[in-house]
Amino acid sequence: MEKLIDTGIVPHMEPLRKVYLMPEPADNRKSFKGLGDLVEADTGQKALEDVAYIFLIKGQEHIKILTRDERATSVLELHGEKAREVIRICMEASK
Repeated sequence: MEKLIDTGIVPHMEPLRKVYLMPEPADNRKSFKGLGDLVEADTGQKALEDVAYIFLIKGQEHIKILTRDERATSVLELHGEKAREVIRICMEASK
């Protein structure tokens, strides 16, 4: 997605120009390395800085968001209404 995504509903995230809703649900046990491996398998490259990769979690009502910047790689987990709102925003932006 090349549109600006207002991530104001997600704590600690600045607005992003690139957000990828990953095509396959992820296993809830995956964390930094496992989610990064899924990004690399899907995109052919390591997770990029200032890009959010959003993973739906298999059989759950939450999401995980993988981000990187010059300092760290982070995984944020959202549940319930917050997760549904992020997915809705991503789906609308992709139209």
